[in-house]
Amino acid sequence: MQINSYFKNIRSEILEELNLSTESIQVAVAWFTNHELFDILCEKVSNGVKVELIIIDDEINNRIGGLNFQQFIKLGGTLIYGNTENPMHNKFCIIDNKVLINGSYNWTYFAESINFENITIFKGVSDILSAFRQEFEDIKANLKKVVVAKQYDINIENFTSVLDARNYLATDIYQFALEEERKGNTQNSLSLINLSLNLKPNDEKYIQKRFEIRSVVYKKWNEDYIIDKVELNDTETILHFRTHIENGAWIHSPNAKFAWKLRNTQNINQIFNCKSIKNIALNGKVLMTELPDISVFSFKHPTSESNKTEEVKEDNQTDFNEQGLKYTKDGKTVDEKGRNVKLFEQNFTNNDELTCEIHFPPINDAINYVDLLEGIEAIDKTNHWHCFDIELNRNRIEK
Repeated sequence: MQINSYFKNIRSEILEELNLSTESIQVAVAWFTNHELFDILCEKVSNGVKVELIIIDDEINNRIGGLNFQQFIKLGGTLIYGNTENPMHNKFCIIDNKVLINGSYNWTYFAESINFENITIFKGVSDILSAFRQEFEDIKANLKKVVVAKQYDINIENFTSVLDARNYLATDIYQFALEEERKGNTQNSLSLINLSLNLKPNDEKYIQKRFEIRSVVYKKWNEDYIIDKVELNDTETILHFRTHIENGAWIHSPNAKFAWKLRNTQNINQIFNCKSIKNIALNGKVLMTELPDISVFSFKHPTSESNKTEEVKEDNQTDFNEQGLKYTKDGKTVDEKGRNVKLFEQNFTNNDELTCEIHFPPINDAINYVDLLEGIEAIDKTNHWHCFDIELNRNRIEK
């Protein structure tokens, strides 16, 4: 007989016991989001171990982008949802009918990182093991095996969970994000933090962490003007820019009035001109691999008339709009230098994510801070995409 209780490093203890399984695993746990624990269950199923899993059917367990329970079923695992009238709130696991793990610990990042939790591992205690085996069978007796695992959109207004799922899930995803950050998976960490913010949009801790976690450090001009990455090498400097469109957007090619420029923060007279703008994308879908010179990419809402149509209707064709463009009666678009400008137009819906790469010449190692300016003369305009004091030294490639 062996009985041990644990209050720290609980996940590691469970993983160790699961790794030793050769015959069967029965898990009854209210909430299950941890990838490491899930991966070992899938591995055991693949190796011929009989694995049965009972969980609550709600957004915490079955969110889109969470654990791939459908893959678990495909491998041969048995998934069962507890009914909503009497939520299955247990947290126990039986391994090979010889080991029992029981306690307060849900198999989640929330439980691992936030709560004070406990488990007790029983080995060779036949009467206790028998009681829990019977409980597991009783729970699943009136329930059906899941054939198609559910997936809930966590952006929905009303959660179906009978418990307080919204706060739990937001916190759980955030803890997963911190773990991914520690592993160096920055992009996945940022995506997870954005999911947490979908659930709790005004959480200052999440907002601040989203800003801090980026490898690029800079002064915020607007919370939604984001530099995700800076690449510096011997041939060029590339800034990966991201924002969300609300009232339309314009991307100006190099040599245009409001073309992006880099300015040495400590020597404002030193300016670097944009070489090219590449991979313009909306919600991850690339719309243009490179923006031609003397051109503008315009994003307009499909429910409103384009700016071009409105300008053409005007009798006065001498005025330039706020983008430094004028639309002539013969259908051409010209800039203030009299050059014909190629205009590309794309519809968008509110809050679409716009990303692009902004390419500049290589930056000298002596320059550690630069400002990204959308038009030098628009430096004080809040509706332009500016980012200040961008720290370069942490992004340089080691030689």
